[in-house]
Amino acid sequence: TQSGLERIPGDVQIDVVPIRYQIEEEVVVESIEVPTRALPGAQVEARVVIRSLGRSSGELRITDNGEAVDLNGSAPGSAMRVNLEPGQRVLMVPMTLGVSRVHRFEARYLPDEVGEGTGVFVGDTSLQNNRAGGVTMMRTRGRVLVVSPSGKSGGSEGAELVRVLRDAEWEVDTRVPDVFPNELLELESYDLVVLVNTPRDAIPSQADVLLTTYTQELGGGVIFVGGREALGAGGWQGSDIEQILPLKLEVPDDVVVPAVAVVIVLDSSGSMRRSVLGSLKSQQEIANNSAAAAFEVLDENDLIGVVAFNNGAREVVPMGPNNRPDDTRVRIESISPGGGTNIGAGLRRARTMLEGLEAGSKHIVL
Repeated sequence: TQSGLERIPGDVQIDVVPIRYQIEEEVVVESIEVPTRALPGAQVEARVVIRSLGRSSGELRITDNGEAVDLNGSAPGSAMRVNLEPGQRVLMVPMTLGVSRVHRFEARYLPDEVGEGTGVFVGDTSLQNNRAGGVTMMRTRGRVLVVSPSGKSGGSEGAELVRVLRDAEWEVDTRVPDVFPNELLELESYDLVVLVNTPRDAIPSQADVLLTTYTQELGGGVIFVGGREALGAGGWQGSDIEQILPLKLEVPDDVVVPAVAVVIVLDSSGSMRRSVLGSLKSQQEIANNSAAAAFEVLDENDLIGVVAFNNGAREVVPMGPNNRPDDTRVRIESISPGGGTNIGAGLRRARTMLEGLEAGSKHIVL
């Protein structure tokens, strides 16, 4: 070293002998170049670049998501015979892409062995640098990952969401939280990730970091569907992804929850007899059930009321505290369709019900 040389007396002669490290036989697979984007079933060409210091012979093998790609056509086997001369060799390999969303390609050169079991190879010293990888993403209809825990009945809590998405011809994969993807490339195969009532500690550690990167750098979408173990209740406060959510999950100690006055205005005209998405339930039944369920999440001290309208408008649930949920549900479910559609009458009746009330906030939901 330099400090060691400084301690040597000046009258001592120093001779330097360079050590030459020379390898005469070595093959390196420098790269496999594939299109970054392609359509399902497309014919593409992989460009495999191999550099050899000397002559070598062997086989080129390519795998797609771990499955061998047939490089021989009708000939036996899937590997391609290759004879290399010193220098760089570029091989153009045609391939047909399958339906997978992500194609992870690996090109590997296997030199011929000099004698069986000798560990000596023709024109190659180390096999560690004989492989390279590439990725092609497919352009397909939206693909969604729905992460959902099992419900009390044993089925997925997100089952209804999955059904609706599949009816809309989305490609949907489902997982329970503890098998959430653990690498970014796997997440990249989805356009949207939906977390249904999923607590933070139910998914692998650092998953929120992956979700943040997936959203900010890859342009993926993330939806949190609420529940008793979602968002703040599920321990997501302080996570990386909280920083990009449109709300803060940490509730201040001094927060004051104001009393709320809500009037739901329900259409009960004849058109509400129609079924929803081919189901057995009518639009009226769905609307009634949704209104009753909405009141169940409000505080018992909040003020609620319900108005139904067709040709005119009537009070179904008079304005009052939300402390009789069973009675409220029975009243709402009694609404039946028939008549015209006088929205104005319904809104005017709702406004009258709210006038003169003292509440932190007032809402009319049509």
